[in-house]
Amino acid sequence: MIETLFEPLQYEFFRNGLLAAAMTGAICGLIGVYIVLRNMSYIGHGLSHSVFGGAVVSYVMNWNFYLGAGLWGFLSALLINSVTKRKKIGADAVIGIVTTASFAIGVALISRVRKFTRNFEAALFGDILGVTPDDLIVIAGVSLLSILVIFVLYKQLLFTTFDPEVAKVYGVPTDWIDTAFALILAATIIASMQVMGVTLIVAAIVIPATTARLLTHNFHRLVFLSVGIGVLCGVGGMYLSVHLNASSGATIVLFAALLFALAAGYDSVRRWWTRPGASEAGWVPVSHEHSHQHGDILHQHEHPSLRDTEHSHHPTAELPGAEPGGGTAVAGNGVRHVRVVVDGMTCSYCARAVERAVGRLEGVTAVRVDLPSRTADVSLEGAAPTPERIRQAIRLAGYQAVE
Repeated sequence: MIETLFEPLQYEFFRNGLLAAAMTGAICGLIGVYIVLRNMSYIGHGLSHSVFGGAVVSYVMNWNFYLGAGLWGFLSALLINSVTKRKKIGADAVIGIVTTASFAIGVALISRVRKFTRNFEAALFGDILGVTPDDLIVIAGVSLLSILVIFVLYKQLLFTTFDPEVAKVYGVPTDWIDTAFALILAATIIASMQVMGVTLIVAAIVIPATTARLLTHNFHRLVFLSVGIGVLCGVGGMYLSVHLNASSGATIVLFAALLFALAAGYDSVRRWWTRPGASEAGWVPVSHEHSHQHGDILHQHEHPSLRDTEHSHHPTAELPGAEPGGGTAVAGNGVRHVRVVVDGMTCSYCARAVERAVGRLEGVTAVRVDLPSRTADVSLEGAAPTPERIRQAIRLAGYQAVE
């Protein structure tokens, strides 16, 4: 086993390729988190094909590969980002036009000048074993630059990712944030072309983040998991390439796809195991996560399944004349009114989720949720559910009902 791991390391081309695959996997995993959460995988796919045209033009014009492909990629990213702001044209249509046109330019030039066809097989499918020290410097530079930009714009980028409309209200320059992210994505694709090729690079960006998304609902764990999975896929795919005598780009993607399949299977088993049964009166969700704004700071919270009511940012409201956590009153017409304090509500979406969960119960005639006081006033009639049944329905919705 140890010999299998260390034997390929005696070759310099393998060491260079392994380092390139690890760095590419890390930066693709990091960028992929935002790509997946923003539902932007089609943009990554489109930009990767668009950059191919710039790579061919740079070769024909005798320019530096990274200079030509970089300028082309950045212009494509800016064009796609600006045109998609117009409501008359869909983002998918714009990406389809720009990327296919760029790719067609590359194909047309290749068909005209056939002497460099083999070089562009590497651009299409990757040639990780041909990575040079200069390529490693470029990949490392792009990785550090991308990490720096994400670190500096962390709060704004996170806010824009989860709720772009609200981010605008709070004064976040969402257009500039989207443009900066598109340029980072283009730079990552250009730096990774030598490793993965334009046909496979989008898989290296999307699969690690999607796999990590199946394993956690916490944003910070998601980032670290995605980066770790990206590195693991790069290293594991390289070793598979050596032992299977197959293309390294393909083995990296296949290794990533295998990890995704395992994670999907684990997620399915976990969901089945923790599903609420009819007799499981005390079942509560594993966790509930939400993000919200305090001033100029965006918070990301994950509440565990325990009755987690001691959050300083969620002060517990008390019902006047009742015990803390809720109260019951009976009207003269026989309609009962129950007030329950709900912990974890931060927005109108949360309020609607609680209203829907409680409103489905038999005997509930009305549900009114007051977000500022975090209370739910429930009107009951006839064979109405008990207060404990109401609290259970709220827990099933992913929130905590204070008793």
